[in-house]
Amino acid sequence: MAKLNKKRCAVIVGAMLITAVLAADYAGMFVKVISSGPGCTGFSFKCLDKASGSPVAGVELGCFFEGKQIPRARRPKGAPAPASVGGFITYMRVGIDGSTMDGTINGEFLYDGSTRSTLFFTLRDEAAESRKKSVEFVFSHPSHHKETRTYVVGDLKGDIVIKLTPIKR
Repeated sequence: MAKLNKKRCAVIVGAMLITAVLAADYAGMFVKVISSGPGCTGFSFKCLDKASGSPVAGVELGCFFEGKQIPRARRPKGAPAPASVGGFITYMRVGIDGSTMDGTINGEFLYDGSTRSTLFFTLRDEAAESRKKSVEFVFSHPSHHKETRTYVVGDLKGDIVIKLTPIKR
């Protein structure tokens, strides 16, 4: 009978010790790993004519986050970054006038990618929160109807095809 009580006590003490270690770690008393740096999500839109399927040149792209337009800019190497909106900065790699000549618009979002972790837990992950936010894109062209699409930042991967409906005159 005494043997059984010793085993039970050892199990209870072990469980309490593990719980205390996990609680102390969650409180941040052990090693903290803090990584900071920008998170990045690249995207590419291929604008096609809905009727013919051919690329549409000269499409202009507007980008909105929480009702405010995100500045888009051609960013030469070494140039300062444009102002951000809601923690997002976007760079559109398009023509000089903000449009594209071959129907492809490339861009990227830069956002706060800082993460704070302890030995066992992630306490804060700003990049994950930023990737869950949605962004609205407006595609406009003089001979096509304006198209509006909303995407979650984390879903902007690969080439996304946008079919623009021509205006009948």
